[in-house]
Amino acid sequence: GCLIHPFAPLTASPTSKMANALTQVQDFLAHPSTPEVRAQFLASVPLEALVGLLGSGSKSTEEIVCQALVRLLGGDHADSRAFLMSPQGSQLIPAGLSHGSVLVRKTTIELLSSKTFDDEWVGWLRSQGFLLSLLKAVVDPIIHVGTAASAALLKAAATPMGREGIFVENKDQLWLQCEDGSDSIVQLRVLELVCKIWQLSPECAEMSKATPARATLVGLIDSDDILLQLNAVEIIALLPPREIGRDIMPKLADAAEMCGEQVVFARLLECICRFVAELPEDDSETISPELEDTLHRMLGGRFAACNPSGDQVVSDLLNALAVLCSSVRGFSSLAESGTAPAIITVLPGFVQSLHHPTRLAALEAAMRLLQHATAPPHSTLCEQKFAPLTPFLLSLARGPVPEQKIGALCLFRSMAMHAWGLRSMFAQSDFLTFMTDRRLETFKRALDEKFGVISASANHPEILEIVGEERVTALRAFVAQGAYYTPNNRGGPDQVQVASEHL
Repeated sequence: GCLIHPFAPLTASPTSKMANALTQVQDFLAHPSTPEVRAQFLASVPLEALVGLLGSGSKSTEEIVCQALVRLLGGDHADSRAFLMSPQGSQLIPAGLSHGSVLVRKTTIELLSSKTFDDEWVGWLRSQGFLLSLLKAVVDPIIHVGTAASAALLKAAATPMGREGIFVENKDQLWLQCEDGSDSIVQLRVLELVCKIWQLSPECAEMSKATPARATLVGLIDSDDILLQLNAVEIIALLPPREIGRDIMPKLADAAEMCGEQVVFARLLECICRFVAELPEDDSETISPELEDTLHRMLGGRFAACNPSGDQVVSDLLNALAVLCSSVRGFSSLAESGTAPAIITVLPGFVQSLHHPTRLAALEAAMRLLQHATAPPHSTLCEQKFAPLTPFLLSLARGPVPEQKIGALCLFRSMAMHAWGLRSMFAQSDFLTFMTDRRLETFKRALDEKFGVISASANHPEILEIVGEERVTALRAFVAQGAYYTPNNRGGPDQVQVASEHL
């Protein structure tokens, strides 16, 4: 905790005081940030000197001072929090928030955001007017500043005092620059913040509903500006499905049907599929049957007209299909529509596509679909279409492309939920040997997925009659050993090199 060069009080002329202050700031940055060092620096360098340095007009000086402020006041140290809440801190913060430098404004906001947002901190922000300052900063023309302010307000909204400050005390502030004709980037930033707050709690949802956010988003969906449409869809996707309901979903469906821009159509379709998939299984009121019919007509029609060799259009459709089939509710919607058989029929061809994104999307869509297609007639059709694909999938699992390897292993795990899948997989003479050889894999995700396939196989109620007692014993031994087991080799561990990355 001892300083090699103790900070000396500033007693010289104004010009030399500024130079001395800068030197002291540089010395402070060269020392470990301990409570003793921070306290001595604050006692030696008055607030006026730091504010003066920020007003020097020198970018390099501003950068140095901002680094020092982060070290001095960043994080949730008790001493840094106490300083910010002191009279000195209450003067520093307004100077930083109104500064002409983007870096200074952003750093000041991040200092406020670095604290634990409990009632004491949020209450102090409100009493000093800093919560209102953060609301104003959301519409800063510089995106980094606006984003930092949004992140701080999201933390504040998680507390009762923060919600009251945002939605009651300053309820109109967010919408002052979010009206028709306002800057679209600012407008979208405000909408994104409200929709993120919406998700936090039932209390946040009720307060968010009272804002014009949802109506504004609907208006953007109707815009002729493709970029605005696309961003509006991404923000709407943040909302819980029940909050979309009958008023927005038809707008999304109508926009998708009329949309000529593939990127926007793909996002709209995926958004609708996500809402359907995330609804409770017994929900039959949030969206109408007619709307689900529209969804499946779009999905089925696009699949029927797409390039059988695969391309980005097909990849987008398959991504939407994977989202829809990620839940029982989503797959049931697909099955009841009558669209499922046509999609199941063409899906194996896309798995074999030479277009890499199409193949990956098809592997994921097939994996999710097979998890839920457990009853006739869909399970029967899946057997007819996917069982012959097993040798090809095994070649992908053995292959050098990590994403395709993982995709094939994930699809094997879904196939292991079906008796026909077990029969087709274990009919391959080297399937069990490959799946239980951990030494072939060089990254953790592959070991995890292999273990998942064997575990699902061993737990299937018909596994004994399909593969016989000897293989069942081998499967259960593998599961008991775990995904990363390595047998001893010549008295030492035969270690598998496992990379840390997850694909």
